Amino acid sequence: MREEALYGGVVRLGKTRATMFAVNYLPALLDTPIPVFIADSKSYKVPSAEKFFRDMLSDFRFGFDGKKDEIILRNQIVNLMHEKAEDSRLRRVALIMDEAQKLTE
Repeated sequence: MREEALYGGVVRLGKTRATMFAVNYLPALLDTPIPVFIADSKSYKVPSAEKFFRDMLSDFRFGFDGKKDEIILRNQIVNLMHEKAEDSRLRRVALIMDEAQKLTE
């Protein structure tokens, strides 16, 4: 089986750089600024929603205190995105998940 079929694309081809390039030109393409959230999907020995949401908030540079359960973390993400969408003329946000092939159920 080809590597890109297993892992989401040819290794070292520049997919992440291409994504960043696209993000930088998205506002010009849409003719308006748009909030863009970028998260890097991680591999976990023991996956959990709490780890996933905690890493997303960290990638978004959103500070949070102490250990919180997955419902609170998820709600923080939703509220953050909702708030940024409300501030946007398009009332939209873009979410990019780099390395999304690493995600599990």
